[in-house]
Amino acid sequence: MQETLHKSRGLSRPAGTPIADETPSRRLPTALPPISTEPRPTHQFALRDEGDTDRLGRILAAGLRVGSVVGLNGDLGAGKTRLVRAVALAAGVAPEEIGSPTFTLVREYATDFTAAFSPDDAASAAGESAPPRPPVLFHLDAYRLTDEDDYLNLGPEEFVEAGAVLIEWAERVEDVLPADRLTLTLAATGETSRAVTLTAGGPDARRLRDAVLSEFSPAAARNDR
Repeated sequence: MQETLHKSRGLSRPAGTPIADETPSRRLPTALPPISTEPRPTHQFALRDEGDTDRLGRILAAGLRVGSVVGLNGDLGAGKTRLVRAVALAAGVAPEEIGSPTFTLVREYATDFTAAFSPDDAASAAGESAPPRPPVLFHLDAYRLTDEDDYLNLGPEEFVEAGAVLIEWAERVEDVLPADRLTLTLAATGETSRAVTLTAGGPDARRLRDAVLSEFSPAAARNDR
């Protein structure tokens, strides 16, 4: 299984195809991602309808860079997969390629940024301080994972190095997620309306947070600067 998982991470595979279709075998990595114990301020705002969800997806897609990590929490039906779909569509992924990774664990989507950055020139094109836009989005679902070891056995460090990562049910593996991540917790308040709680740790996550708050909660964005 380990060999299968490694082969499936190549970026040449057709976009939208699953990376794994069963819970991986246990294999602890050599190092864990950095974990932060500092308290993170929270911000809340509302999505009034699906139009707002699509708008949030566009803002997130515009701000994602290689190495960006976005965690999504909330009950079943809260809209986690719907928001990922909005992000992927805004990043140029074809609608038919987007699906839920609940049973496949990971799905991989090539974005419309792929042509601009190849694996060989991504670093030089980005410059010293600005990572490139992600050529691929990795869509993960931690709902069926037994524990953090199962998540680490997927090789998430490779996903972060290759593109941007969107994780549903992130709270189930939050102890081993990178400290620099944006977390959105969704709660249904109506048929298409949602309440969103936002937290950010690290410079990349704060940059994404500020972009979101500038659109949905300008006063909160000003107070954080």
